[in-house]
Amino acid sequence: MPSDEHSKNGQLLSLNPVHPPRRNVMTTLKDIHGGRILDVACGGGHTAVELCRELKSWDHVTGIDMRHQLKDEFLGRFPKGKATFITGDVRRVVDKNMVFDTILLGFSLHHLPDVHELISDLSHLCPDNGHLIILEMFRDKLTPAQDIQKRIHELAGRLDTLRGEYHAPVLSREEIDACVTRSGKWQIMYTEDESGENLSNDLYKINQTSEKLQQIAASTYKNSIPEAVQKEIDQLMDETRRIGMSSPPFRMVIAGLNRQSTVDSRKVD
Repeated sequence: MPSDEHSKNGQLLSLNPVHPPRRNVMTTLKDIHGGRILDVACGGGHTAVELCRELKSWDHVTGIDMRHQLKDEFLGRFPKGKATFITGDVRRVVDKNMVFDTILLGFSLHHLPDVHELISDLSHLCPDNGHLIILEMFRDKLTPAQDIQKRIHELAGRLDTLRGEYHAPVLSREEIDACVTRSGKWQIMYTEDESGENLSNDLYKINQTSEKLQQIAASTYKNSIPEAVQKEIDQLMDETRRIGMSSPPFRMVIAGLNRQSTVDSRKVD
């Protein structure tokens, strides 16, 4: 699985649409007063810190993650007193009396079981004018180099699953939207796709990725890596050296509660 740095860092810097905004329709993150932000499955805080740079304003960020070792990294990304880190499963550690103006799910949908129910439950933590912001890689109409990256990610995800970690396949854009709308508690206000290819043929990075896959496989199979798995890794990395790999395309969804808003989507062919 790509590290937080590969999957998150810097991804929010090119989200503003290039077309003129429609009147009375929110079209950029800069329109949002973030207030109190809850970052679910926050990792090291890469996405949250980029989000805060894009929002019109924000007051405080609370990050929740199962990995306590990320606490110092997360807190170190924000000014002192402007962030809190909570270790655990968001379903168990968030007090229902807590209120957050903005809820962020940054590249984490595929790491969360029963995500439809979770997103529905998170609606109870937001005021009526609160926002849900989702960023998630998608699998639709990928270039060969983007498809390579997706296949690497999904192979690592299958190995994660064998070790008892939850890791779902990469979603389509329609499936990402359905995660938000299925419960009927959130209404999508705006979607934006960042699908530009960032092709890399850097042999050093490719070899790093190969080594990472080997490490993940070795930690999954304690005795020896099965021949079929090793063959899949070798074939995939041979393709990567021939084609190159790209950072994944991703979809941004901004949703609100109890609003009658026209969905404004940029169409990506």
